[in-house]
Amino acid sequence: MFLLPFIILGWKDRTVRRGRPEFAALGMVLLLAWLQAITQIRFVEAMMGPAALAYGWLVAGVLRRGMVWLPQRAAAWRARPAAMRLAITFVVALVSSLSLVGIQAASAITAGGGAARLDDAPAARRHLLEWIGARSSSPSLTEAEGSVLAPWDWGHEIEWRTGLASVATNFGSYVGVEGYRAPARFFLATDPAQAKAILDRHQVRYVVRSSRLTLAMEQLQRSYGEGLPEGGFVEQFEDAQGRERLRFQPAWFDTMAAALGVGVLPRPDGGFPGLGDPDGPQLPSTGTGQRAPLDFLRLVHVSPIPDAHPQHGGLVQPFGLIWEHVQGAQVSIAAESGQELRVELGIQVGFAGEEVISFLHQTSAPPRADGAGPGLRARLRIPYATALPNGDAEVAYAKWQLIDRASGEPVREGELHLSEEAVRDGEEVRLD
Repeated sequence: MFLLPFIILGWKDRTVRRGRPEFAALGMVLLLAWLQAITQIRFVEAMMGPAALAYGWLVAGVLRRGMVWLPQRAAAWRARPAAMRLAITFVVALVSSLSLVGIQAASAITAGGGAARLDDAPAARRHLLEWIGARSSSPSLTEAEGSVLAPWDWGHEIEWRTGLASVATNFGSYVGVEGYRAPARFFLATDPAQAKAILDRHQVRYVVRSSRLTLAMEQLQRSYGEGLPEGGFVEQFEDAQGRERLRFQPAWFDTMAAALGVGVLPRPDGGFPGLGDPDGPQLPSTGTGQRAPLDFLRLVHVSPIPDAHPQHGGLVQPFGLIWEHVQGAQVSIAAESGQELRVELGIQVGFAGEEVISFLHQTSAPPRADGAGPGLRARLRIPYATALPNGDAEVAYAKWQLIDRASGEPVREGELHLSEEAVRDGEEVRLD
């Protein structure tokens, strides 16, 4: 990275003094690639081709001039300078490319067993987006039309790696002000109906909830625009060591960002706690706590790479979670006043055959007047299919109960069966 500006200056000298116009074109390409790479790490990969060519040409020139210790070999190389440069350029390009792949692979493989290193964040982000890209391009998987909603600075990489549209992008301004503000207004929304309206308006298929979202709260609040709750969602303070830290305000815990996040401490073996563990995962959106579960988003992928960034205050969490926007199957049953429909799903999310996290999705609803006919019906929207995997998530069990609220005893109960089509399209599934 640091040598490239000098190589570009050297190519400028060849263009001006030696009349080699081809170096002007190569220098412009390399300069643009270098400027992008030093501002955003995601462009380093795109810079590797021009950089390998430049380094290969530089090394070849140095070797051609410096092989005084092998006069005969040097003479042979001097007789074929173009062939020598081409061969060495190819070798340097190959080594550079393999080195980049090796670094990224090592990061992804070794990160799972402990605290995250500085180079884990790009690898984890690439992994998340390539997972979406694989689902959107494979004919054997469910079609993935729509867009991806993620933090604003993910936009260009979303389009590059997934082939899908991004709601907000850091590369160009064609999405407009509304698209720029959409991620902040979605993640900081405290009303699920308002959040779903944003997803519908932008035709969102996937939502990526990054663990680093909590470290960018000031940026989110600035891009939110008008209507931010008084006092905001975070406040700044100094810890015992005099370092500036951020503290969440009560309003934060009602946001979609909080609902879609997960924070757990690792087990001694480095894995994440699962269902039944005393320090198990906290997924507010599942309805296992104070918050009612979301009925229009389902968890489909959890990053296997943990994020132990020091600013998380000791909390270890996956680098990111991918949620899929669906209509949710309408589960209904005829009921009487004083009864309640309850649904419980046990869900496991795996990666490479290993369980990453497990949780419960619990929800309930009283009966209401049915506009389609006489009597009362209890209705619930369920975002998880039971017949097929939901991305990497599988429903271990699904049951429903019609409860008499006075006694707490079930009047009727059974297993719940929901197809992918019913979940995706919002079809009604009658239990009677």
